[in-house]
Amino acid sequence: MSNGFYMIPEQRSIECVESSISQWSLPQEALVYEADPETVVYKFKNGDQERKIHCNVELSELEKDQLKELQRECKKNGQSFLPSITIMSTRFLSRARGDPQKAIKLMEETQAWRQSYFKDGPVTDSQVFEDLQHGIVYFTGRDQCLRPTLVLRPYRIPPQWYKEKCIDRFVRVLVFCMEYMMRYMVVPGRIENNNLIVDLKGMGIAQVSISVLSEVNKVMSHHYIGRIFKFYVVNLSGMLSYLATPVKNLMTDRQQQKICILNKVSELLLDFAPHHLEVDLGGTMPAVKTFFPWPLMQGPFDPAGKTGPNKDALPGGHRCLTEAGSMGRLWNPKKTKRDNLSFELTDEAYCFFSQCGYTIPAHCPLPPALLSEQEALKTAEEVGDAVQQNGGRSGISSGGLERQVSGASAPDDRVSVNPDGLVFCCVALSIKHMVSLVGFSPYRKC
Repeated sequence: MSNGFYMIPEQRSIECVESSISQWSLPQEALVYEADPETVVYKFKNGDQERKIHCNVELSELEKDQLKELQRECKKNGQSFLPSITIMSTRFLSRARGDPQKAIKLMEETQAWRQSYFKDGPVTDSQVFEDLQHGIVYFTGRDQCLRPTLVLRPYRIPPQWYKEKCIDRFVRVLVFCMEYMMRYMVVPGRIENNNLIVDLKGMGIAQVSISVLSEVNKVMSHHYIGRIFKFYVVNLSGMLSYLATPVKNLMTDRQQQKICILNKVSELLLDFAPHHLEVDLGGTMPAVKTFFPWPLMQGPFDPAGKTGPNKDALPGGHRCLTEAGSMGRLWNPKKTKRDNLSFELTDEAYCFFSQCGYTIPAHCPLPPALLSEQEALKTAEEVGDAVQQNGGRSGISSGGLERQVSGASAPDDRVSVNPDGLVFCCVALSIKHMVSLVGFSPYRKC
């Protein structure tokens, strides 16, 4: 079972060597970020609202009922889904306005797409490396709510791609971006969405391909449903404004409300810290020349901040979450609140949290070195307790505590004591005494 649905094994969708993963893919602040209610459930100007954070967070009673109904329908139909689909079930329900049958249809469509697209294996960094270097689409930073932001510059699509109808290369790059984001850039229950800045600089009607925009919409809104928080459109010429209507017609009513056409690129600074935007987008980041690994930056993320990147920030936050941890879980009323809110961490997370000065999560596993130390101290305490209880009449061997009676018929019931064991016994008692004096906490800094 996965999130209350019958499960089929997940296909691997992305493969990326460590050297290709930006060290700022997941900044330290993301691990402790607390999303406010407006970020969790966004309210549109027309009164409509849409949940943005779906995983590791409690749902409303209506959402719980809708999810239960969807799970019941799928079980009745004997349907099984990939974990990546089950985790999106509340997103499909949101798109379907709570209709379980419509949600099931959307789930089936996206599952069929994923099974087909990844049937020959994951999209790898080596497969897209050359295409990424065109700078058509790439991550540069995060907004003030730490949402990763993609920059899309269609004018950089090589003419040869149009000539040879290589739209599949563009789609592959986009898919790689989204799979990378979901594996290395989000934290369930905290950050689950991204933005898209579309730069149409120097483009007229003749240069804009509706087919390309249609593919962007298909991939982003159909197969990565509920992920886009906002579309920013910059450098829209007067001629291109005529395209606004047909492009909007490709989108749902909610998607249309997410479009933000800016008159000036400087308006992006209302939502982004300057060092998270390139100079031509109103920021202070030099124009990007090398697009992969992603040219990401560390915090701070406050738009009002003018200090630039924090030079004391700790890189490598993406190593703290396991693959299951980055996927998250849906709220399960049968589990405790702590279990529902927690996300799976690696044994590297303990030292990362400690070095950042953050409180160690209760569900964080101990790194092997500390785990061994804790186990050794526990053994020493047990040995010391056993020796005290036996009045020093036990022989201690390297294999543990062992009563060595010289003979059951001996009149004085004397025991022989292994000399090496006696030394170990003294050490154990000494350690136990020190532990009792200073205490041992597995939550000390690394």
